[in-house]
Amino acid sequence: MKKVLFFNPPGDAIYLRQYYCSQTSKANYIYHLVDFNILGGIISGYFDVEYLDAVVNKYDVSACLDKLSKIDYDYIIFLTGYVSFDSDFSIMKKVKALKNVTMIAIGDIVLSKADELLSENEFLDAAIIDFTSPDILNYLKGNFNEVYSMFYKKGNEIIRPTPKENSRIFSIPIPRHDLGMNYNYRHPFVKRYPFATVLTDYGCPYKCKFCVYSTFRYKYRPVADVLEELRYIKNLGISDIFFLDQTFGSKQDRYMELCDGMIKKGFRFDWFCFSRVDVLDHEMLSLMKQSGCHTIMFGVESANPALLKEYGKGYDHEKIRDTFRTAKKLGIKTMGTFILGLPEENRESILKTIEFSKELDCDYASFNFAVPRMGTELRMKALKEKLISEDNRKMDQSGSFITLDTATLTKEEIVKLRKKAYKSFYLRPTYLWKRLISINSLEQLIVQLKDGIKIIQNVILGR
Repeated sequence: MKKVLFFNPPGDAIYLRQYYCSQTSKANYIYHLVDFNILGGIISGYFDVEYLDAVVNKYDVSACLDKLSKIDYDYIIFLTGYVSFDSDFSIMKKVKALKNVTMIAIGDIVLSKADELLSENEFLDAAIIDFTSPDILNYLKGNFNEVYSMFYKKGNEIIRPTPKENSRIFSIPIPRHDLGMNYNYRHPFVKRYPFATVLTDYGCPYKCKFCVYSTFRYKYRPVADVLEELRYIKNLGISDIFFLDQTFGSKQDRYMELCDGMIKKGFRFDWFCFSRVDVLDHEMLSLMKQSGCHTIMFGVESANPALLKEYGKGYDHEKIRDTFRTAKKLGIKTMGTFILGLPEENRESILKTIEFSKELDCDYASFNFAVPRMGTELRMKALKEKLISEDNRKMDQSGSFITLDTATLTKEEIVKLRKKAYKSFYLRPTYLWKRLISINSLEQLIVQLKDGIKIIQNVILGR
């Protein structure tokens, strides 16, 4: 049986390249490679699978080349992204020289630049633009007439996707969570390790103008399939879940069925997720809590109502306050995520957002720079207003560097305001005390300390 190697290339930082989003870890966390888990499930039984994550293992290029020289494989699928593509492609050219095998890329830069990347890089053979599709199996088996969502080379010709209209409901084999079991993936909200990352849908039904997921064709898995995956995870001895869906609760009946299923099957998972304040009412939040939810990450974005409206959020600040209050009453922790540096922003609006983060009394806050991601309306606006150039493609979703000025603020001013945001939120004595007394294990204390030190180093001190 031929072998496929899944490879996450090394880098000079903790790069998070998964689910078509690439960024630098602001703290000490590093996520599972959900793309590889799902692709591994799709091809298992037809191909052997090897797995090498150089980022989480802190391998340098030399160590990677040495390890790869000792592994037999026929195909290599590697992650890349806007945050690190120059380095990634330099490394992959060396890997190709080491072993002349079929090389397939996946990542956010692939979504918008696959044609260009295949044309400019002789070593690259194909690119995946939907890792939930069975196309990868058909491609590897040579059934090219059944490949609809990949770019690939056929002789000197580049074959482009021929999208077909599919159902909003999709099924996948159970993802290979076992592939990353021996790797030190970590997240500050995890209570017990190891944990698993689960994706129950693909894309997002909402149309936020700064978000790449709004550009995907939204689809979702049958709840019965997800429950079977959760049973498999439980049998692996895993008790903590990170639901990576961009908006948990968006199709409320479906998510209520999922939570109810977890309760009835007695899984007793501890879990956390992303969601929106306008999709989770008291009934939904209560059911989530009963099924094990302990933390929700909400996109608050801004204290400026005009910006919420301009960028398609569809809710107001009273709704934000109400949902945060309800979650708190039910004993669910909250994280607010905020965007700083949208084109219309000024110093006053950013300062109001910082104050709003504290008013909400959320347990955690994440302040991110506005990123003009390919395919988004934010990018079109930034280009129109000449805040970026057409050839600008180096960007980091979490903000280890900044891409945009605003109409009234320079990049340097926005960076200073973000440092102020983190110091103002996290270094309050009352907040530090609240965090300290919420820790209930030595493992949690160590994780929180490491993450806190990394945030101080990477964000507040700007190292």
